[in-house]
Amino acid sequence: MFRSLLFTCFLLFLSLSLDSKAEVELIIDECKGCHTSNRLLVEERFSNGFGKWKDPQCFGCHQEITEIAIKFNSGVKDQRYYTLPVSDSKLKVIGHYSLSYLNAPLNPVKNSDKRGRFTRLTLLRFLQRPFGQCNKSGECQAPLMMAYPTISQRNIEHFSDWLSPFYENKDNNLEADFKDDLAPNLGAALFNEKCSGCHSDSDLSGYDSVGLSLFSHQWIFNYANRMTHTVTPERKMPAIAISMAEASQLAIFFQNQRLEKEQQLEQSLNEIPNTFLQDDKSALSKSESFYLWKRLWRDNNCVHCHGIEGRANNAFDTSEVGITRWLTNNDPFDLYARLITREKESQFGIGAKVPGMPMTKSPVPTQVTSLLSRWIKNGCINLNEEALCVQNTQNNEKQK
Repeated sequence: MFRSLLFTCFLLFLSLSLDSKAEVELIIDECKGCHTSNRLLVEERFSNGFGKWKDPQCFGCHQEITEIAIKFNSGVKDQRYYTLPVSDSKLKVIGHYSLSYLNAPLNPVKNSDKRGRFTRLTLLRFLQRPFGQCNKSGECQAPLMMAYPTISQRNIEHFSDWLSPFYENKDNNLEADFKDDLAPNLGAALFNEKCSGCHSDSDLSGYDSVGLSLFSHQWIFNYANRMTHTVTPERKMPAIAISMAEASQLAIFFQNQRLEKEQQLEQSLNEIPNTFLQDDKSALSKSESFYLWKRLWRDNNCVHCHGIEGRANNAFDTSEVGITRWLTNNDPFDLYARLITREKESQFGIGAKVPGMPMTKSPVPTQVTSLLSRWIKNGCINLNEEALCVQNTQNNEKQK
């Protein structure tokens, strides 16, 4: 009996371990698709010359679309242009403002010179809730990186194996130091004295006190003291002498800054149901309904992820069939809430626990969220004037 139970537990553990590794493999593929040389490798092309990019290869696909857009703006239409499902007006915009992912750095971690930049804890928090940037005026930008809110500590252990050479010694773990009540205050005083001139916002360095929460206290010590392996051509920061204890105090202060910003955002998200209730309830015109079903998802770039095969499409398919199917099993308010959440992420410069949409783009215009709100309140009418979500008790409850 005991052996049978032990064997069952072993199989369960093995199954969970394999599931964890499989999930991490998907994340690693997406990391490779943006941050390694694989992002430009395409195994096959369509007859018109456009690449058959795989789902994780967002960088390569967006770069090729941008290349076509730049040529279009200069008056050149190559053979790929004629089958590209992007309007001329959109191409004009893309030619001047690059698509998401194109600023993704090449090999930001898998580099021996960047060894020990973070701990498993700081990496976990960053992947779950990436940070954006905030300028001197207090205006922020939502994160431009894909979020992985369900990634776990077990996932991170598998993930860090891929990041080899990954360095994390026993001293590079702040969990025990968080119990030091004085450390955040000491770190805040040190930050104001030595760091705030460049890191009080993201304008100069790209990292404010929230962004610096990504880094380990070991890396903060090495970088501040300008250790040899931290000196690169693009570095602008001068050497600033700090001790290892001060580096730990700064790291804890940065973590507290992140947690405070997360709490502020989550508190703001509680306002979304009231915002929904205050929106207009008027019925959609036929032209508005047509736009919602036929154009909204393309005009707001949703189809780039949700209109092609892959993880995003499996979660929410922007085709008519896909939307209809989604509405039978989900609360349409959640769709509205995800779009408003993106506005909030832009306001606070950090990702939410449940990420906003579109995940790597700017928030959609308020006209779009207002249109969606009216559509939901009137029963999610389809093009045949059938109500698809009037029976959704959760949605009805939110409207009371």
